[in-house]
Amino acid sequence: MLLDAIHPPIEIYLEEYLEMFMEKRLKWALVPMLLVLVVVMACSSDDEEDAPQATTVAVATTAPAAADPTEAPATEVPVSDEKRGGELIRGTSRVHRFWDYNTDPVWFAPQTMQRIYSNLVRFDPADGTTIIPDAASDWSISDDAKTFTFTVRDDIMFHDGNKLTPDDVVATFERAQNPPEGVTYIRLAAMQGVESITASGDDVTFVLGSPDVDFLQNFAGAWGIIIPRAMLESEGGLDGPEKIIGSGPYVMGEQELDSFIETPKNPDFYIDAPDGDPFPYLDKITTISLPDPEARIAAQQTGRVDITSYDPAEFVVANGAYNSIGADKVGIQVSPLAGLNYITLNATKPPFDDIEARKAVYKIFDRARQQQLSSLPNGENATLVNGFLGTIDPFLDDIMSIRENDPATRAEVLAEGQAHAAGVGLEGFTLNLQSTPPFFQEIAQLVQQVYEDGGLDVELRVLDRAAMTEATQSGDWTATVSTPNVVLPSVSAMLITLYGENGSNGDFIAPRPDSYEPIYAKIAATQDGPERDGYIKEAQRILREDWVPAVPFEKQVGSAEIIANYVHGRDAAVGQWFNLHWYHDLWIDKDSPRK
Repeated sequence: MLLDAIHPPIEIYLEEYLEMFMEKRLKWALVPMLLVLVVVMACSSDDEEDAPQATTVAVATTAPAAADPTEAPATEVPVSDEKRGGELIRGTSRVHRFWDYNTDPVWFAPQTMQRIYSNLVRFDPADGTTIIPDAASDWSISDDAKTFTFTVRDDIMFHDGNKLTPDDVVATFERAQNPPEGVTYIRLAAMQGVESITASGDDVTFVLGSPDVDFLQNFAGAWGIIIPRAMLESEGGLDGPEKIIGSGPYVMGEQELDSFIETPKNPDFYIDAPDGDPFPYLDKITTISLPDPEARIAAQQTGRVDITSYDPAEFVVANGAYNSIGADKVGIQVSPLAGLNYITLNATKPPFDDIEARKAVYKIFDRARQQQLSSLPNGENATLVNGFLGTIDPFLDDIMSIRENDPATRAEVLAEGQAHAAGVGLEGFTLNLQSTPPFFQEIAQLVQQVYEDGGLDVELRVLDRAAMTEATQSGDWTATVSTPNVVLPSVSAMLITLYGENGSNGDFIAPRPDSYEPIYAKIAATQDGPERDGYIKEAQRILREDWVPAVPFEKQVGSAEIIANYVHGRDAAVGQWFNLHWYHDLWIDKDSPRK
């Protein structure tokens, strides 16, 4: 089997991953882990001690003074003609399904449309974590982390020939600050904490209602794109491809929702390459939808696509494909995910409107057993056991020592959970899940087995996408399997996205305890260090003991891309799954069939 060819054991990756979190600076701990994965899988003979070491990168409160946003770092490169030209085709499991990018919280949007837009600032593709200038030439943050001021460049043009102005920035984020009725921008939920957005000259200033030391990341993330005011205020809004106008390295071309998108290069892009001409190097990038992973693999093997991406649940499939195609033709890159797999509980109806029922399902669930059931055929773990903060938990290395997971206390906690269940007459519940992609059913079946081991009956209710959406919106559900990923690598982003008032669980989440909001405010206002660590631990205690809004259990090791060896400039970096799809410096050599 292809699985048997995976080398070295995934267990090594997991151990290294946990070691990174021991630094308790998880935003940056993901960086060396990613490099370890790429180096180890591409060069299976490398010794473990050769893996890159952990590094810490601080978030700047002002823009780097030495950085010139119009110039790329000077490097030794081939002559211009060797880098420029050609088309790259990328196969993914899904492509864009809405024209209004910000209404879709799933990765489909940025992986197919991010390259059309600019941000005020963005994550550096070299590491995926450092924040660098984009449409803003510089920025400043007040000492109390409540005022963020950006200076907008005056030389950027939208694809329709109009100039990008501070007024466009104001219009873009005012929409996220006050969404239209019935519209939710889940990935920009933090913008609803903004009190005012004002423009003065070239500057745009955001004033928050409360401090947030991580707020700058919202502008760098995949959903922090700048949209022309004229398009936002046009009749119908962003309701068709002709309204998709940005200022990024590529422009909207031929396309079809849920099928494909062609994006020719923007010849007037505002960032110059080392050869003196504007990026991008490629003439065009096309992304096509290939939901079946076998179809993606076949397309890669036959040269019909140049890059294929694989969902987190397809991690093992991707590694098998890499070994099958061969290192002489392709490379593989793995991006660790900031996120969590959990069971969402509908607290607006019985039984989970009662905290005793929520405590029951939380304590009965055996996370170590779930990890064992989801392991590879050779017994190696393919997932990380998680708590409420998922893989960005700064104390992830301690996760197996909390009472619910510790083997020494596991039987005691199970008995407590069963007592909670008996006290409210809970014998089981129905778990809704979507029929596609298949990994939802795979996860749900394992969850069902774990609960049956603990004495609870779980009925699986499999729905197609439309029925699942209808049931979720109407409240016709008791529990669901959720596998959210967070775009921004911070604890505050995880808390907002998963458990916030406007987060992914919407109106169905259990009411927040009075003790939670003050602790969250302290986390958001405090820089990394022992004081913040104490607040995070208290927030975790509240989540486990006083609130129990969900049942967290695991996360896959990561997502993967298989890249043809003639493709260059696609370096491994954290956040690749969401944030790094500009492709402005990607290029293909003469071995490409589309050069």
